[in-house]
Amino acid sequence: MSKQPRSAALFATNVRKLRESHGYYLRQIAEFVGVTVPTVHRWECQGDKFCFPNAKHIDSLADIYQIAIADFFDPAGAEKKNMHIKANVGDALAILNSFVKTQTAQKGKAG
Repeated sequence: MSKQPRSAALFATNVRKLRESHGYYLRQIAEFVGVTVPTVHRWECQGDKFCFPNAKHIDSLADIYQIAIADFFDPAGAEKKNMHIKANVGDALAILNSFVKTQTAQKGKAG
């Protein structure tokens, strides 16, 4: 097995982690981007079978995950995106909780 460049290993790891953290299957990403399932697998593969997607496909992946292209090559790229998702979910839950409390208080005053 040949030595994979660090950038390729980071890209493959981050693409896989992002897909898994979003709950997507290889088939779904393949359909979104317009490639085959084996192609997406090669993007996530460590070692000899790895291949970089072309620029158009990298751009499509960045759009799907709402990240900068540079995040694919950042050692903390997938983790940063996951923290961002968790923060957004936390914010949404806090807003929802506040809304429910307000509605409950208003119903109590009206009843």
